[in-house]
Amino acid sequence: MSDGSVNTLTLIGRLGQDPEVRVTASGMAIANCNLATTSVIKGEEVTQWHKIVAFPPISETIRDYVHKGSKLYIAGPVEYRTWEDKDGATRYVTEIKVKDMRMLDKKSNAPV
Repeated sequence: MSDGSVNTLTLIGRLGQDPEVRVTASGMAIANCNLATTSVIKGEEVTQWHKIVAFPPISETIRDYVHKGSKLYIAGPVEYRTWEDKDGATRYVTEIKVKDMRMLDKKSNAPV
């Protein structure tokens, strides 16, 4: 039973570089991107970078139609992961798992 909590983040921003798409041994495409959002705080523009990760079918759309500079609407839960690297150091990452994506550029050949 749900306790009524919500973990969904909504962002509109632009990709800072082309997406990185890898394919797992089972053939699943996983897309990783960095999305920039910009706000004006005390008269100055401040850019925040967000790590996003997408799984099929959204990752396939990203692979085929999204590139550096693409303007996207992204929505999904925030997840925090930790792991130990090869040197034994603990590493941390915060990611948005894409559950909904819309391409906001005026021109797009992608399916809706």
